[in-house]
Amino acid sequence: MIALALAPSESEARSKARRLRDRQSHRIKRGLEEYSLRTGLGHIHLIAEEGSVLADGRRLLWIDHNTPEVEDFPQMIWDADSIKDLKLILQGIDGFYSGIKVSDNVIIFFRDHVGLIPLNLKLMDNGLSAASERVPLGSDAKPIRPGAITIFDGRSLKTVKWYVPRRISVRDPVNYLAEQLKKSVESYVPERCSIAFSGGLDSSIIAHLALQLGKKAEFIVVGVEGCMDFEQASEAADILGIDLRKIPVHEDEALKTIQTMIKLLPRRSLMDLSLASIFHIVSRNSTTKEIVAGHGADELFGGYWRYVKMFREVGERVNEHMLTDLENLYITNLERDELAVASAKSTLITPYLARRIYEFSKSIELGMKLRQIDGEIVRKWVLRKAAEALGVPEKLSRRPKKAAQYGSGMFKVVKRLFEEGLLAERPTNLR
Repeated sequence: MIALALAPSESEARSKARRLRDRQSHRIKRGLEEYSLRTGLGHIHLIAEEGSVLADGRRLLWIDHNTPEVEDFPQMIWDADSIKDLKLILQGIDGFYSGIKVSDNVIIFFRDHVGLIPLNLKLMDNGLSAASERVPLGSDAKPIRPGAITIFDGRSLKTVKWYVPRRISVRDPVNYLAEQLKKSVESYVPERCSIAFSGGLDSSIIAHLALQLGKKAEFIVVGVEGCMDFEQASEAADILGIDLRKIPVHEDEALKTIQTMIKLLPRRSLMDLSLASIFHIVSRNSTTKEIVAGHGADELFGGYWRYVKMFREVGERVNEHMLTDLENLYITNLERDELAVASAKSTLITPYLARRIYEFSKSIELGMKLRQIDGEIVRKWVLRKAAEALGVPEKLSRRPKKAAQYGSGMFKVVKRLFEEGLLAERPTNLR
């Protein structure tokens, strides 16, 4: 959690930062630290969780990160003397992070390549504010863009890109992807974790690898009684030989959860509320508070049914839509589900979005994602072949999957609650 304010006076900065802290109290997992710094820009007050700040009386650095390959990442950022140095450091590190670096005459904001860890900014006439969440900052708050560095010099904001995806060329794409999936689960998935398990391809690959690597994982599926996800997850759990925790959602719990999500989410469509509710309930029932999910797999490898429809209508131009969806993932999916998980005091972990997998997806041709076989278009073809190479049972590697909001039955529940007037605030749309 981050709450930062720049204002003309120390008392005003402190007051604003504390208001932001209070409006994000649901995501605080450990003790907080407060720092005040007088700069050439004005007074800075920063509140963050213990262990996430470096300070020396002249400078401040806040950083929230999951960079398992680099233990001294915060110190590397602290020692960077210029934007050029910072760009070079970020370009060389695979991981997920957000950070703010404050010196006497500049404030620097930065995020990882996909924007998993949230960071939002609001610029005002007499200063600025930054927070983990957008809603506490107000309707005109903006997220810091993934793969970018945003610089505030007291007059204006300037954004520079530090990230341009590398093009990856390999002779054996299937085995390369299989290797990277295994490395990602090994690196990013904690030894003890909770896996959001629907029994589809994406969660089955993660589950299979977690078991293979000796992770102590619990497997959780959420839905209404009799839903398709319960049936598929149970069958997949039997195939993999794992214990499954089924969390049935009743209407009163759904109502309570949606009321919570409406207050927190910037985007409140029926789909957003359905999916956020699922992840919030998974997190609330987790014993580990480390929630591993298959985010990004559909955008990376062509998993949505709408891509098949577009392919039939516009041919290979569907790839442009897929790349746009991937680049917008931070605002369409990750912001929502990270917030849903964090509001239950948990952390969202997304192994499919590791940089090497992300860059591999951007480098391969469309036919590796959507492949026409015997008149049918197979979605996520290369991911299915990688699953086979990893030893995922064939029934799971070939299994089609219904979207979580439908397979869980949550979409129908949310829609009915609005139609029956049990929720006062309308969603942003009824789709």
